[in-house]
Amino acid sequence: MTDAPSDNPVRLMIGNAVIGMGIIWIALCGLCSAWMMGEFLLQDPSFQDALSSLWLVILVGGISAALGYIAIVIGRIIRGRK
Repeated sequence: MTDAPSDNPVRLMIGNAVIGMGIIWIALCGLCSAWMMGEFLLQDPSFQDALSSLWLVILVGGISAALGYIAIVIGRIIRGRK
């Protein structure tokens, strides 16, 4: 595997598309996690229910964000690193 960028425009386009998809994926995971925590806090302002449900937010958002990061890594491999 080489560190030089690819000269093939199709590989560049597909790699950039996969990277963009991964960035959007991670951003939406963060927004969804923030929304879920906000809903938990609005339902129970004493933080007891929100803190007990924090693991669910981290698990769901964390796994999905990790998949978005993997998409970025795959896109960089397809595109060729700069």
